[in-house]
Amino acid sequence: MRPLLIALLATTVALAGCGSRCADVRAARATLAARPVATAPSPDVRVTVPLARANAVIAELLARTPWTAPLALPELGPLALVVPGGLRARLDQVALRPGAPGHVQVAVTLAIADDDATIATLALEVALAPEIERAHGDVALAFGIRPADLLAITPTLGPDAAAALGAAIERWLPPPARGRVPAMLRDAAASRLATYLTGAAYRGLHDLLLVRLGEVTRLRLQLPDVPVADVAIRSLTDPAALLVEIHTGLPIRRGLGAPAAPRDDLAVAVAASTVAELANRAIASGLAPRWYDRSLTPTPSGAFRPRFDYVAEEPGHPWKVHVLQERDGCSYFRVGVRVAIALEGDQLRATALDRELERAIASPVISAAAWVKYLVVGSLDRTRRRVAHVQLTIAGQPLTTRLTQVALVDGELHAALDVALAAAPAPAPGPR
Repeated sequence: MRPLLIALLATTVALAGCGSRCADVRAARATLAARPVATAPSPDVRVTVPLARANAVIAELLARTPWTAPLALPELGPLALVVPGGLRARLDQVALRPGAPGHVQVAVTLAIADDDATIATLALEVALAPEIERAHGDVALAFGIRPADLLAITPTLGPDAAAALGAAIERWLPPPARGRVPAMLRDAAASRLATYLTGAAYRGLHDLLLVRLGEVTRLRLQLPDVPVADVAIRSLTDPAALLVEIHTGLPIRRGLGAPAAPRDDLAVAVAASTVAELANRAIASGLAPRWYDRSLTPTPSGAFRPRFDYVAEEPGHPWKVHVLQERDGCSYFRVGVRVAIALEGDQLRATALDRELERAIASPVISAAAWVKYLVVGSLDRTRRRVAHVQLTIAGQPLTTRLTQVALVDGELHAALDVALAAAPAPAPGPR
């Protein structure tokens, strides 16, 4: 009888202990679910496009495929004029400039020339608002000049147009008449030519010009592979850059701070809290395994599920791995980690500088090292791949991208991507 009583007492104590542990685990889960979420309007992800780099790519594209169109010489009065080679318009420059919030400016320069020289330049400036494209889970910002944009604009001549046009009129005169035509007559012809270039000539070029500008200004920025609840764009002026700021709709503790000064490369910044929540989202949605055993082997029959967090107020170990036993018992672990990352070639090298088991409500001990490895190598590397997913397309041509830098600074993951126009295809061999 006495052995039976002892066994019953031991079982009662064990059950009481298990019940107490389960209550503690439920409290820990409730605390984790109720963690504070940022309410400030700071973005979760930011993409910075340096306009100097984008403009260099556009200039290279224009140089590869120059655009010119002939212009008829209008009636300019009683003067008999001969234009060597005829008059033509040439698309000289298309440049992106900072614009009002939600817009980017496009400045266009058309050169008017004969065989000898450029006689005038026409300047146009268009404000473009991007359109958000969503397809198959991807989100992109698309820019481009539309017909209505050009119809609403009257081009302007350069500051020295009057003198340059007057000199052109003089050059087009028959040699015996050069230097002998009254200035009033020559200036009147130059004035008529200026009116023609900014009016009838420009309208005549409109359709041809629109096709070419529509190609060159057709920019598409493929955003990182993250959920997108809202996108805002704004400009920096010194140096000029386009900022694309993304709110993911995830329960982020703290978003990004003020943007860093733009560099030469396209830059992507992701709040560390966003990295943690992207990992949680991957697990919750089944993009990453949901269940694990004690050794962190993914298995549908596993009893453990991780939750990640980033607590900036604990700089010693800001990355947190919460391990909850959801089946066949009650246990909970919290591991704090301090992380360093570096880029070796095109691979991310993440290192746990130190880790600490901050809390354990359990009888068995789970390997903290295994969970840290999952956080460091898993969630950070997946975020690196999301960053590399950013792509800029110009005139339908995707630019080549190469990850050149990754750094984890003050709770933000920063990455830089070098972008370049793909090499021009080699000309096909001619007939032998």
